[in-house]
Amino acid sequence: MDSSHSNPARQPAHPRLGTRIGPWAWAVLLLLLGQNVLGTCLNLFVSLPASSDVLSLMAIFGVLAAHVIVGISLLVSTGVVLYLAGRTHRRSLWIPALAAFAFTFLAFESGIEFVIGGQDNLFSFLMEVFFLAAVASDVVLLHESARHAGRSETPLRASAAEE
Repeated sequence: MDSSHSNPARQPAHPRLGTRIGPWAWAVLLLLLGQNVLGTCLNLFVSLPASSDVLSLMAIFGVLAAHVIVGISLLVSTGVVLYLAGRTHRRSLWIPALAAFAFTFLAFESGIEFVIGGQDNLFSFLMEVFFLAAVASDVVLLHESARHAGRSETPLRASAAEE
């Protein structure tokens, strides 16, 4: 009996998971670009008072509220992409997915620190750097998911055991 079928942990990945990553990664890229536009508008056209109460600031400033909502959507979306990429058992998919999630989280955290920390330019700069790293990671993920789209999603270690 084949060892990959006797151990549930060694089961080949679901064949359709790799095809689901592409649309989610595109959604993440579009959300990232929208987030950048909102952040630019917030930076250029909205003057936030010094406050540590993020909820009251969001109630007053709709652009900030939209920026936060898109940020939360980005965390959820990159989490879904990370889950799907992890299920494929392909490092070329889950490493950029993990990087995109981590950089998105760090950008989100820098944004929170920027708002409640008195709008220190360091946090604004870090937010932009992490944003650019998340975009780069997502572009790599899109490339890798397109590269693997026509292939079987069976991981190499399982296919080698079948030979």
